[in-house]
Amino acid sequence: QQEISKFLGVEVGLVGDGVKDYKDITVISLQSAEEDYIKVPELLQTREAIKFWQIDNELGGDNDICYCDNCKKAFQKWLKNKYKSIENLNNAWGTDVWSQGYNDFKEIEPPRKTQGATNSSLILDYKRFNSDSKIEFQNMQASILRKINKEWKITTNIFGLSAVIDGKKVNEQNDVVAWDFYPNMTFSTPLPYTHGLGLDMCRGYKKAPFIKMENQSGVAGGDIMFRTPRPNELAKWTLQAIAHGASDISFFRWRTSSSGPEEYWHGILNHDGVPRRIYNEVKDFGEVFEKLKPYLNDKLKAKVAIVHNRELAGGLTTHIHLSTVDIDFTHVGEERLLTW
Repeated sequence: QQEISKFLGVEVGLVGDGVKDYKDITVISLQSAEEDYIKVPELLQTREAIKFWQIDNELGGDNDICYCDNCKKAFQKWLKNKYKSIENLNNAWGTDVWSQGYNDFKEIEPPRKTQGATNSSLILDYKRFNSDSKIEFQNMQASILRKINKEWKITTNIFGLSAVIDGKKVNEQNDVVAWDFYPNMTFSTPLPYTHGLGLDMCRGYKKAPFIKMENQSGVAGGDIMFRTPRPNELAKWTLQAIAHGASDISFFRWRTSSSGPEEYWHGILNHDGVPRRIYNEVKDFGEVFEKLKPYLNDKLKAKVAIVHNRELAGGLTTHIHLSTVDIDFTHVGEERLLTW
């Protein structure tokens, strides 16, 4: 934080337990962010070594939804733009039930936790608003970068199969899709079709090869520890990614951190930095990857298509209707639902 402040010449503050926990992505914060954000690319615009920009990190990851008063005002404005009149909103939401009718958009609160059930339409629209807000935040940054240097390529790494953000919409302004996924973030046996579905969705967003920005390299977890990858599991997941259209693979991370919130998120090297099994597996796979390079940008000729409906996924996870179906809605519920 001190180094960034020194580099920019401005004071930089962090929110929550790190820069990933950003909140309040509204018009109010965007105006302030744009003033600071532009300083870095302006300083680096003539650096020939810089070819690619990764905007932010895992937008929509960890179900990060803010319910602050600034977001409330932005949500009310978003609703007004969508429904035009309060009468249209009342009809669409069915607010006659339980006397929920609104007289003005200013009366509408975010779907914060309540004692009883919340209107499903309110929750679903807030999810849509949250996704649009994050995409607006990303597009603001992309617009700045393109104005400064038109030669730069731009991407944003999205996380898992989260329905919090619209994966197709967020990539409309990006040059290439980038994706983070950890098949082994489970205490049970990893599901290969969950990984495969996400890879196919990434290929489908732009109908082009994509980047696996964060490929699992060791035990995942952060503040906890999941299963240790079995011998050659890393190669299996990586080959699966390439087979589904990944043209670039980036392992996270090189060496396990000795401190911080992700102290137990293991890398290619353990805490002591001594090369062991994982290191050797990644090294061996590098030789395999060289042989596969000629095929990495092959055009996909799909004979079968699967229709994915993000709106349906968001609706089904708004209220739990399927009490007899084995779907975990608490931890990776969105991913399991999308797979189901």
